[in-house]
Amino acid sequence: MADIGCLSANTDFALEPRKDAGSFAGKPRREDTFVEPMNRQAFPRFTWRGFLNQSRERWHALGASCLILMFAAGCLAPPKNCGWQLPAQQSSILTEASHWPTLSTNHYVRVDEANRSEAVSMLKDEPFVLIDPGQAATFVPGFSPPPNPDLRTYLVRGVSYSSRPSYTIFRFDEPTARLLVQQAQWNGEMLMPFRWVMEPNAFVVCLPRPPSAVYPDAVLGGDLIFRGKDFKTLDMR
Repeated sequence: MADIGCLSANTDFALEPRKDAGSFAGKPRREDTFVEPMNRQAFPRFTWRGFLNQSRERWHALGASCLILMFAAGCLAPPKNCGWQLPAQQSSILTEASHWPTLSTNHYVRVDEANRSEAVSMLKDEPFVLIDPGQAATFVPGFSPPPNPDLRTYLVRGVSYSSRPSYTIFRFDEPTARLLVQQAQWNGEMLMPFRWVMEPNAFVVCLPRPPSAVYPDAVLGGDLIFRGKDFKTLDMR
């Protein structure tokens, strides 16, 4: 019985309110401070369509920026021509010249860069100049003209988009003594980070008679410039 009395006393004590219970009455309950779940719209669900749309917009912006920079650098500007270039009004000459015989590479050679300025200066007023073997050896050291007493050595005009063009073609029509000097440059089929500029150069050429006309022609293009050309005989010096 004593044990039961003690248990009853302890139970009554447990049911009595605590003296400090009133101190928690004014405090917010734990459920009042519950944080609301995060808005799902702040983190939209990932979709491939949305990702591709965003990527497309970014590439468009990048492409537009590149175009603006290229315009500022002059990359998309048309190539700069030289006054020696065959005029557009005489472009029909190219069609006619395609039937002229091609000169052998033993009959001509390009003046190197070290002597180009002097050679171009000599051709300032005339499209060709008769030179002696000593002058030819100065402009192109090591060049040996063909052993033909009927040939004469001339300095003639040329134009090119590069100091080392992709290929060179000389055509000479003996009946009319007209000479075509064509130099072609491959542009890589792409936009280069610079503007193509046509510059004058010069050649030493051996001909049987003085040319009645010299047609310097610079060609700039992609793979099309090699169409119909025989790489075995093409002068790529």
